[in-house]
Amino acid sequence: MDIWKDVSGKIARRNVTAAVIGLGYVGLPLSCSMLSKNLRVIGLDIDNEKIKLLNNGKSYIGGIPDHAISEAVQKHTFLPTTDFAEIKKADFIIICVPTPLDHDNKPDLSYVENTTSEVAGHLRKAR
Repeated sequence: MDIWKDVSGKIARRNVTAAVIGLGYVGLPLSCSMLSKNLRVIGLDIDNEKIKLLNNGKSYIGGIPDHAISEAVQKHTFLPTTDFAEIKKADFIIICVPTPLDHDNKPDLSYVENTTSEVAGHLRKAR
């Protein structure tokens, strides 16, 4: 099976679900961009307050209007959640977690490492 051909075909037909992990200043705008192209998005974050706001149709990032969130949630094209098991429904995963600099000005990859460990437990075989 050619996975790339399968996924790219789904993208072209707008029949794809993306999982975006980390709904901050990169992940939420990226999610909204995909939603504007009629893709489905599972938005994952460990911050319960962010997820609660999003599920109530509220944006917490300037430049992203509430109606963009509320419409997508109501149409069930955007699923904000803390449940990493939802990853199994995704065709691809994008990780948008922080990589702050440590005291030596090197990226602290602990967020990426912790996220990939969590994701690994919920992966499925390609369809």
